[in-house]
Amino acid sequence: KMTIREEFEVNDQIYLYSVLLFYIPKEEFAENVLDALLLGQFDVCTGSMLELQLSVYYKTFQSFYQKIRMLHRKNVTSFAEVLKIDFPYRDLKNRNKQRIVIVTEQLIGILHSPTAVVLRFAYVLKKLGYEILLMVCPDDKSLPEELWFHEGKVRSNEVFKDMPLEMSYKDELFVGYQINMTQGCLKEYHMMLSLIHTWNPYFVLDLGTANPVVDLISKFTTLAAWEMSIVCPVSEANILIRLGRTEDKLEQDYKEALLDHQVQLFMEENIPVLTEESSEQCDRSEMKLPEGRFLVAIVGNRLDIDINDAFIAV
Repeated sequence: KMTIREEFEVNDQIYLYSVLLFYIPKEEFAENVLDALLLGQFDVCTGSMLELQLSVYYKTFQSFYQKIRMLHRKNVTSFAEVLKIDFPYRDLKNRNKQRIVIVTEQLIGILHSPTAVVLRFAYVLKKLGYEILLMVCPDDKSLPEELWFHEGKVRSNEVFKDMPLEMSYKDELFVGYQINMTQGCLKEYHMMLSLIHTWNPYFVLDLGTANPVVDLISKFTTLAAWEMSIVCPVSEANILIRLGRTEDKLEQDYKEALLDHQVQLFMEENIPVLTEESSEQCDRSEMKLPEGRFLVAIVGNRLDIDINDAFIAV
């Protein structure tokens, strides 16, 4: 470890640690590359993509939450310096309380689970009387091969790269915009933030977006970030939504990482679910299922991976 730090430039350190992480996913290597990223200097999109590479390891190794928050804040600050957002803050009393913006990482199709979650949220909110505007900000820029080994990036809907976003769910149509990390994305990010400020929503709900540019919204209105799990979001948002608590040591790290403008909100309420019961009925014989046996149904898109011999044994 000391040899890598002493003998190699920061970018070379990052590449070497990314190779080690790929083949030996140890917490130590993840923290080493995080330290190198905190020292490195990158353009805003490259910095965001490098942070994304660590997200999978962060969700496995939760012990360096405060450092990953520092890296994220560094990227948010870089976006703020480049985009020069100076919109006046919208006081709560002056906002349109019937409008909500939902920002997410990707909207692909209803068979894609994160997309389904976002659309269900939007659907329930719309049925409750809110106007909904969708914004999609995928981290999908390619990194230089010499900077990261086997990069990962967010897949996005190709259709929405060239035209406004439109997606239907049940009896409702939702509209918005997708901004990919292309050459002209900085101008489009500024237009997105300007549009949100002008639309003047009650608040903005960030559903699992890694892209640091989204956090600039908190400079002019309320931004609520939700990972839809019990972990604390990596975000500069005003409100960090949680579904539960984890171990005491990690909760203390979460608490110490909070900024003056941030609070954690622990969800106690149940979110309304609007469903339609199917009129279809079938019996075991039609499905060629045995009588007198207890049945377990597992639904998903990657069952050939998820249901292995160990799972079946359990």
